[in-house]
Amino acid sequence: MTKRITVAIDGPAGAGKSTLARRIALKLGYTYVDTGAMYRAVALWALRTKVAVSDMHRLEQLAKEARIEFKPGTNAVLLNGEDVSEAIRAPEIAGAASEISRIPAVRRELVHKQRAMGEQASVVMEGRDIGSVVFPNATVKIFLDAQPQERTERRAREASLPADVVAQQIHERDRRDRTRNESPLVQAPDAVYVDTTGLSIDEVEAAIFAHPSVLECAVVAAPDAKWGEVPAAIICLKPNAALTEAELIAFVEKRLGHFKVPRRVEFSTEPLPKTGTGKIRKMMLKERYWQGKEKRVQG
Repeated sequence: MTKRITVAIDGPAGAGKSTLARRIALKLGYTYVDTGAMYRAVALWALRTKVAVSDMHRLEQLAKEARIEFKPGTNAVLLNGEDVSEAIRAPEIAGAASEISRIPAVRRELVHKQRAMGEQASVVMEGRDIGSVVFPNATVKIFLDAQPQERTERRAREASLPADVVAQQIHERDRRDRTRNESPLVQAPDAVYVDTTGLSIDEVEAAIFAHPSVLECAVVAAPDAKWGEVPAAIICLKPNAALTEAELIAFVEKRLGHFKVPRRVEFSTEPLPKTGTGKIRKMMLKERYWQGKEKRVQG
C-alpha cells in the first residue's frame, strides 16, 4: 500500500496559511487542500437550498452528500462538479461557514472527506485542526501565527474593509475557534511554530524549509574507480514518511541532473551516519537546492 506525504498547516485567521500552503503544494507537486473552502462550499449549498444554519440535521446531510474536489496545480474548488471558487468567497458565505463549522456532525463529515483526500494523494492541507485532529501523524506539521495587529492589517488589505471592523471579526473568530468543544484551534505538540509577524512570504517559506523536521534529502559523493567520485543519493525522510520507489527515483534523478557523470542511486530511510568518508551536500525541498554545507558520511 502506497503511503502518502501529508503537510499539515494550522493557525488562526490572517496568519498566512493559505498563501504558504499554495506555494508549498505547487513547489512539491502535491494537491493543495483548503479545508476552510470545504466549509464554505457546504455553506453555499445550504444557502442555495434554503437550509438554515441552525438546522444541524440537514447541514450534516449536506456535508455528507457534498462532492468537494481540489484540482492539483490550481486554486479551483469544485462542488458537485461546479467550480465555486469565486462564489464561496462572498461575505455572506464566510459568515455562514463560520457558523456551520461549529456543528460537530458537520466537522466529522468533512474530516472524513479530508482524510480520504490524504489517502488518495500527497497533500498540503491547511486549516485549524489538521495537525491535531485530521492528521495527527502528518509527515510535517506547521503552526503559523502572527500578532493580532498584523493579522488585522493583512485581512483589511485583502477585504478592503476598515481595520476596526476586521479587528472585531478576527477577535470573534479567534474566540470561536479556540473555545469550541469540537476540534478547537490548538498547536500540535510536534508542530513547527513560525511567527510570521513582519515576515514576507519568502521569509516564511525559507524558515519552514530550513527547519530540520521538514522533508529533506542528501546527495553523497561516493568513491568510483574511473571517475574518482560519483554522485550517489540517500533519501532521508522522517520515520512516518514514505514515497513510492518511482517517486523516489524521479525525485533523485531530477536533482542529480546537475552532474554529467555516471552515478548510482541508493535509497534509505535510516538516519545518515555521522562518520566515514565521502562528501555530502544537504538539500532542502525548495528552489535553491544546494546549501553548500559539507559533512562527513560513510562512503
